[in-house]
Amino acid sequence: MLVVDARVLMPDRDSGSLRMFNLLKIFRKLGYKVTFIPDNLHYDEKYTALLQGLGVECYYAPYIANIRRHLEFAGSQYQVVLLSRADYAEKYIDMALRYCPQARILFDTVDLHFLRERRLAELTRNETMLVLKGKLTLDFG
Repeated sequence: MLVVDARVLMPDRDSGSLRMFNLLKIFRKLGYKVTFIPDNLHYDEKYTALLQGLGVECYYAPYIANIRRHLEFAGSQYQVVLLSRADYAEKYIDMALRYCPQARILFDTVDLHFLRERRLAELTRNETMLVLKGKLTLDFG
């Protein structure tokens, strides 16, 4: 299984990282081989080591030049590709489909953006805020 996320997971700093960290722990306990690559290819002494301590294989610079090249070279070995966060899923979905044709592609939304937008519109009473292909209809009655 390959997991691509925005950056090295920092489970004590943000909820998205905590969520993915716990998913990786579960996958490892179930016996899956898990490879993690942060979009920025950064190595963090504390947090990368934390993932490696779970048995997660971590790729980062300078050991890989970029994710596209890694997928071109090793994409056929992945049975599952888990993309996290909307921006990064959009960035890598076509590469995953092309270079990992046998893999099941999963998208972890981390959160549902439309729900956040809707709640903001409700809190600010902004009836013109656009959400999900159109205007949000709100009843402030």
